[in-house]
Amino acid sequence: MSSTKRTHFKKIIEELDLTKLDAYIISDSNELNEIKSNALAKNPMATIEYAPISFDIQSLINEVNELLIYSPVEVKDEPLLSSSSELYQWGLTGLKYYSQNPHVSICAFCGNPIKPHRIDELNRFYSNEAARLRTRINNLIHRLNALSEEISYQKNITISTNDIIESLRIKFDVKKAALVKSISEIGNVLNSIISNLNSKIDSYLFEKMPALDFPKNIWEEYQSCVKDLLSIIRIHNSTVADFKSVKDKAISDLKKHCVARVLKEREYTAARRRKERQEREIQERNRELTQLKSLFESLQAELKSLSKGKDNLNRFIQLFLGREDLEIHTTEDNFFILKRGNAIATRLSEGEKTAIALSYFLVNLESLKADGELKKSIIFIDDPISSLDANHIAQVSSLINSFFFIPNGNSVIDNFAQLFICTHNFEFFSFIKDAHNIKRNNNSSQCRIFMLQRKSERCVEITKLPNTFDKYNSEYLFLFSEIYKYYKAGCPIEMSYMMPNVIRRFLEIYTRIKLPGNHDEIDNRVRRLMKDGVNELKILHHFSHFTSLERVTKHSEIILQLPDITADLFKLLQKDQDHLNSLIEGI
Repeated sequence: MSSTKRTHFKKIIEELDLTKLDAYIISDSNELNEIKSNALAKNPMATIEYAPISFDIQSLINEVNELLIYSPVEVKDEPLLSSSSELYQWGLTGLKYYSQNPHVSICAFCGNPIKPHRIDELNRFYSNEAARLRTRINNLIHRLNALSEEISYQKNITISTNDIIESLRIKFDVKKAALVKSISEIGNVLNSIISNLNSKIDSYLFEKMPALDFPKNIWEEYQSCVKDLLSIIRIHNSTVADFKSVKDKAISDLKKHCVARVLKEREYTAARRRKERQEREIQERNRELTQLKSLFESLQAELKSLSKGKDNLNRFIQLFLGREDLEIHTTEDNFFILKRGNAIATRLSEGEKTAIALSYFLVNLESLKADGELKKSIIFIDDPISSLDANHIAQVSSLINSFFFIPNGNSVIDNFAQLFICTHNFEFFSFIKDAHNIKRNNNSSQCRIFMLQRKSERCVEITKLPNTFDKYNSEYLFLFSEIYKYYKAGCPIEMSYMMPNVIRRFLEIYTRIKLPGNHDEIDNRVRRLMKDGVNELKILHHFSHFTSLERVTKHSEIILQLPDITADLFKLLQKDQDHLNSLIEGI
């Protein structure tokens, strides 16, 4: 391939979305032939004018049926005139003449005198309902004959196949032949209607004839053929009017089709993806190396800063732990060691780890506070009391309540841009919610409390805090609210998988309240309270522990017993109706 062709080929590739090559490949052979024809077209052609006849077939059928089913009142019949529409018209013409020329009293046909009472009889014959019906039918037959001639004329479509652009010629020939066939069928139907109208005049003028039904499929086929033919002509005229742009687009589409087909056959996209993936991996490794270097330098700087703040760090650690045996010492090379007494500290408890991490965090915040940067900071504290006992939880809550606020007379000022505190611990939540400096804004837009609810493995939703948490510092009341909603909703299966743990935890608290001195298993405590029997409770334990890999691959039929367990729970609660009523009021 020459360099010029390679450059042109590369330019076309750059115009393609290589992830969607199939979108450029034209699989329909007719469409591909049409595009080739447009791309190879040399001279623009003339536009075409075509105006198909239009008429309301339903209104026409309605008018025909109105006349066919109409039966006029009979008067004295003139058999000779009634037997032939030609004689009928001849007699009507003669009557008009003698009515307009009363001085003429001799019949021009037979030469006999015309008596006045005969003129009266003929006037009554021609002026009655039957006469008017004949006139209407004759007028309609005349219109139908004219319409039939117009439709027949359409069969001789003067547009030649050579008048149409090449890409549409095959379609045009097919649709033109279909339209000619459809016109012939409509002409046959119109002739049949005319024949029925003539029969009405000649033989059934005073009788009802069956109504006609125009075959819908014939009319719909005619409309469809006209529509298709007009569509082809519009495309032809549009292409002719914009010949250059249509030709250029066809050439572009054809090039992209050819290039995309070649690329797909040679698996170009997969090879390019491999190359790009390798380049990205190299860039990612280089970026990670740069980040590690930056992190190392940052940690070195932090260690120096930590050395300066050692006393504050130890102060916080001892405050949280309530003892002085654990202490941080700095080394000459700006590293630190953690000692318990005079020995290096090992085997730290989870509570000690939490206290050290939180202390380090607060020392950094104090540094920001000293520089006046804390007020500009967004602070996020995630469960700072993990593994701490109740006394230490209270200390952490008190520290947060005072650390982030500046006294200002009888009020306080926030010393942060935004403060977020997250926790799984109800006790810590209660302390924070009731803390003086936080509680002061609890009813305003400045301090809001929310709950995070996991909707799926990768989706967590921020929701409004349930009234149970907002009004009461009670896990017990919250658990009951979840069970009550589940029970009132009819125990829906989609809520069932979380309920065994909720019910089990609620029963643990409830049975401890009712039987504080009983140390049996929860099942025995429930049976003792129920007395008159209870459903098997193993479902509550089954879903509280992951015991086998089989649970991963299928549903458990045990979950279907949960509505019965829930019903038993409410039977148990109904034994102490005052307590149950109080729970319902509480939620």
